[in-house]
Order: sequence, then C-alpha cells, then structure tokens
Amino acid sequence: MKEETLYSFRSPYRESFRILAYSFRGTGEGAGLKEPSEYIKSCAVLGGVHGSDIQQMYTCACLINELTALEHAGAVARGHEIVVLPCVNHYAVNSGKKFCTKCDKDINRTFPGKPMGENVERVSSVVWARINDFANCIQVTGGELPRGSFCTHLRIEDCVQNDGVGEMFRLPYIMYDKSERREDTTLVNNIISKGNMGNAVSVLVNNTAEIDNTAARSAVCGILLYMFEKGILACEDSEKQKEVFINEIASCGAGGSLRFYKEKQRRVISPKGGIFRRFKRCGQHAEKGEILGEVLHTYKGTILSSLRAPVAGKIFYSKEQPLISENCLAFILLGE
Repeated sequence: MKEETLYSFRSPYRESFRILAYSFRGTGEGAGLKEPSEYIKSCAVLGGVHGSDIQQMYTCACLINELTALEHAGAVARGHEIVVLPCVNHYAVNSGKKFCTKCDKDINRTFPGKPMGENVERVSSVVWARINDFANCIQVTGGELPRGSFCTHLRIEDCVQNDGVGEMFRLPYIMYDKSERREDTTLVNNIISKGNMGNAVSVLVNNTAEIDNTAARSAVCGILLYMFEKGILACEDSEKQKEVFINEIASCGAGGSLRFYKEKQRRVISPKGGIFRRFKRCGQHAEKGEILGEVLHTYKGTILSSLRAPVAGKIFYSKEQPLISENCLAFILLGE
C-alpha cells in the first residue's frame, strides 16, 4: 500500500488540510515476476465527500484494511492498480458540517473542478485528476434521503450500458435510475458523460452519521467481489475467496439481488407534522394497509395521522428522527 497526498494547504488555527489516497498495485513480486513498467488503472473507490459521510469513510477504511491484506498476499493482479480515497473533506468532518467549511459548497456539485479555482473547486479538481482515468469507478455514498435507515444497495444510471455489472456485486438490491441527469457536476455523472459507460456506479451504505458495521461489511464484500469478477483481484483460491464474500453478504440479510427502478418505489408521505411514532423498521415486511407509524400531536398526544403501507412489500427506507414535518418522507416500500 502506498499513501499519497493529493492536495494540502495550511491553516493558522488547526492541522493542515490534506486529501489522502491509498493505492494498491500488483507488482508480481510474490510470484517472482519483474515489476511492470506501467500499471493499468483498474478501479478507483471514493468515500466520504460530505462532512456527514462518517459511515462512508468507515466503509472505505474497512476496504483499505482488506486490500492491504490482499496486496500482502499477492492477490492484486499483476499490472493492476487500485486507489481508494476514504475522505476528501475532513475539515467538515471535524466541524460537524456537511459542506465545505470555508464556502459552504457541496464538493460533489463542483466536478470536474478548476485547478486554479476556489478551494472547493481545487479539491474536486485533484480528486478528478486522480481517478478519472480509471476503468472502473465506485462511489461509496449515503444518497440524498432524509436521515434514517435504508437498505444497502447499488445504484446504476439507466443510461449505463449494463453488462451484468450490478450482479457482480451480489448486493441485495440494485436500483436503476432512469431520471434525467440535471446535475452534470456530480462525480458519477461526469464519468458517464466522459464515456466511461457501465463502470461508474454508486454503493449506497445505510446510515450516514452513525456506524453500521453490518452494512459496511456487506458493501466491502460486494466491492471486493466486483474486483475479483473483473480480474483486478486474483489468487489461486479466487473461487473460494469469492464464496466467502458471498456468504458474508448473505449473513447480512441478503438473499440474492432484487433489481428495481427508482421510479417504482412507493413513498409514504406524512400529511401532518408532529411526533413520529414508528412501528415498522427498514428491512421488515409490511402488508397492504398495515400501519407503519403514527404522527402525534406534540402537546396533546392525540393521533393526527396513521401512515399506512400503500402496497405489500419490504420497507426500503424508514425515517428515524422523533419529529416529522408536514409533507415529509416517512417510508419507502418496494412492492412485491
């Protein structure tokens, strides 16, 4: 493993800001082969872009730990390079802010950035320069749902020429998003517009501000499986190693991949605001018409609204905060 500093600047009041990348290369030394003169840029993994992406940073840290052991065992295919950026905004992490602390801008809305722009644009510029030439790009993210629990899943843009990419991860859910891309400044959309079709995906890991070890482990196993399927990772017992990862994902509650379109989700919106009393949680099954939760009057405790399941199916997302606003998302269901 090689640690490299992609970008840094000094601060008069705290430690220097640094963006670190960790690269893994298949040198072939374990097999007695000569180190290649050039490496194939095979897979880049980007973690926490926002200061609130603690779970995503943790997931990438676990991935780096696994890749370190695999590299030491000679499992990185000869001539291949993998790079992981666990966090690109640690100032915001330390200060508890979501966006850039200096300008309050979203780094993931500034790609590909400007080398001589303001700080947030320089950050996206160096990140883009390091990963945009890689054949495969995986962004570990928390998505844009309100704070709550959701099922760990893979998101693929519908415009991507899918060649079985989703199934290689073996994650429990694969979501295809066929909505028009209005935000051309996000990382994944920049890679897609560049023509890297079918190899830019997002792994959405449950919980953003809290650590969910089960969700993180499921995501790490899925990413490593993808690398084995692509030939980026390879060893004598590759099939046995893949079976271990598949079993781990299964132990996290996944029983095969369910494919669905984002537009097919059934959302439950609260018609009233108040105290949110939840009866059903993410991952549980609900029958049509079943009460998923209730909205109570904040002072009187009377029931203002009963939130019922519009269809029978699995709860894909559930809000966790104790208060809910009017017209706020409370649940998402995947119909049977």
